[in-house]
Amino acid sequence: MFFILQILFNKFYVCFNMFGFFKKNTPKQADHFLADYSEIKVDFHSHLIPGIDDGVQKIEESITILRNLKNLGYEKVITTPHIMTEAYNNNPEIIQKGFEEVKKRLIEEKIDIEFQYAAEYYIDDTFVNRMKDEKFLTFGENYLLVEKSMFQESDNFKEIAYNLLVKGYRVIVAHPERYKYLYEKSKIHEFEKLKESGVWMQVNLFSLVGLYGKQSQEIAEKLIDADLVDFVSSDIHKPDQLEYLRKALESPYLYKLLKSGSLLNHTI
Repeated sequence: MFFILQILFNKFYVCFNMFGFFKKNTPKQADHFLADYSEIKVDFHSHLIPGIDDGVQKIEESITILRNLKNLGYEKVITTPHIMTEAYNNNPEIIQKGFEEVKKRLIEEKIDIEFQYAAEYYIDDTFVNRMKDEKFLTFGENYLLVEKSMFQESDNFKEIAYNLLVKGYRVIVAHPERYKYLYEKSKIHEFEKLKESGVWMQVNLFSLVGLYGKQSQEIAEKLIDADLVDFVSSDIHKPDQLEYLRKALESPYLYKLLKSGSLLNHTI
């Protein structure tokens, strides 16, 4: 009797499955996850010059990360040390010196990846003085990477961003999803206003897998849903963060962003 019931069930299953009744709603991994970062091509936010900020402290860490970025499909890495008065008071000379040492080791290790440098500038009251007589470290077509306070709105940020745009800089705001006070103020609308001011936005890949907490991940996803994201980058500081970079390949939001056509990393 059981055997007969089993045969009838199998026939029932096959018949109904032809019409999709028992098919899983979950998409196939090959269709919705990325194999590597070869389509994105360029990472332009990282801290890979030893000992000058809160990033890597030894050149071996730099090489480990760059080797892995190459293996993950990246063609170009533009590292961006902090320039932040008092905390990391770097300048182009300090950054270039450290960059040359890492570049030399890359050649010795035969790691075939294009390696460049720029900087991540912190917008504070001292930045206004920098604008008067300093030539900023940029990349691509005069892109300038800047960051805001993580804790409170900068009173003069919009004015500074406007003046930079007038000077011909293409301002990229780093990790907007980490400025939680903007989201708590009026959800996505503050970010829409920021984008309307003429700046570009770069989301950290690590935010898509919750490294900075659930709220930053939620904001990153909302920004992607609203088509406000222009770039993604790692903002990698340490070799142990590589696991999050691999995990981010499985993010449906990274897949969505890449397939939307809005992502501009490959143009740099």
